Amino acid sequence: MDSNQQGIQIFSFLKYHPIEYLQDLQNGILHCNPIQEFAKLDPIDGRGDKYEYIVKQTFGESAILELANGDLNITHIEGIRIRPDYCIYNYYNRNFFANIFCLYAVTPKMNYLEHKFELPEILRKMGEYVLIINQPIEFLNRVKSSLEREKRLTYHMQPVEYLDLTNFEGKKTYFQKPLRYSYQEEFRIMIKNDCEEVLRLDIGSIDDISVIMPAEKLKRMRILLF
Repeated sequence: MDSNQQGIQIFSFLKYHPIEYLQDLQNGILHCNPIQEFAKLDPIDGRGDKYEYIVKQTFGESAILELANGDLNITHIEGIRIRPDYCIYNYYNRNFFANIFCLYAVTPKMNYLEHKFELPEILRKMGEYVLIINQPIEFLNRVKSSLEREKRLTYHMQPVEYLDLTNFEGKKTYFQKPLRYSYQEEFRIMIKNDCEEVLRLDIGSIDDISVIMPAEKLKRMRILLF
């Protein structure tokens, strides 16, 4: 199960969802929701994140001077006052269109020496069943092949980086999320689009490299190294 993607070692991918969705996925259909959908969802179960649109964050008394630099296609700025003379300013680009597909990545940093770890219980709020992809790089290769057949689609895929936004200043990418979501260990596939619509990507059956089981049975995993 050992594999490598862009220098990142990945043992397997997990996807928590209702079983009907996971059966579709095992049949090869990836439902890639628009980034706008994630910004609207309730953050309680971990799917929603209003910070998806943020492309920059600064601190200070005023954000007016920052508008002189228009390289980020900023649509509006939201200020959060910390004290009477000091604010955090979030810069948003709501004109960015892309579709996102997310997976939980099992990597060596998770108790590497013992090769076993406890899965966060909050993950089970995302669905009563989990699909385990035990050949992650083969899965990504199938995704790439499908995307590259569609010449109009451009894409990027990599692990998400988690930031402490209370101390972060500067540009923020769409592969960076608030630190409170770090339990998700997200590997993100982002496909550029020109409108807000769901993208269904058919990569062919992955029945040969995956299995579905009740999430309750997957409280912990043991990694076997070869």
